[in-house]
Amino acid sequence: MIKTKIQGIVRNLLFTGLILIVAACNSNTASEYTEVKVVEVEQVGTYTYLFVKAKKGPEYWVAVPTMLAEPGETYQYQGGLVMEDFHSEELDRTFESPDFDTGSPKIE
Repeated sequence: MIKTKIQGIVRNLLFTGLILIVAACNSNTASEYTEVKVVEVEQVGTYTYLFVKAKKGPEYWVAVPTMLAEPGETYQYQGGLVMEDFHSEELDRTFESPDFDTGSPKIE
């Protein structure tokens, strides 16, 4: 049981490191923010999962560093690493392709 918890912690640390590396390599500029409206919010320890709708296009999931968010709010983010079929152990749920954004979203 302890070994399983340690493996989970190591996996989370490696995943977080990967996201930080991708974010550091991201060449987005301030003009490349995507404005979205929050439809649904799922909170976990290290992330806030936001089901969002852009002005144009489909609804999708964005994972951001833990923040307070409410359905109906509008915010802007720069995007990050899209993870196909990402399974959240904390929510025991698989997300089709959440966009992990390590930046600070701009709340409107």
